[in-house]
Amino acid sequence: MRIVLTGGAGFIGSCILWRLNKIGIDNILVVDRMDDTYKSFVFSAQYSF
Repeated sequence: MRIVLTGGAGFIGSCILWRLNKIGIDNILVVDRMDDTYKSFVFSAQYSF
């Protein structure tokens, strides 16, 4: 399953992303403008392209 999460770098979006990853969903595309980010989460995330 592939999920697109908009606003994933904000506080609520990063919590949703963390929870999805915790339950085993690892194919998630995050789209965000990065204007107001939850930086501690964004910089600790693992990325693959």
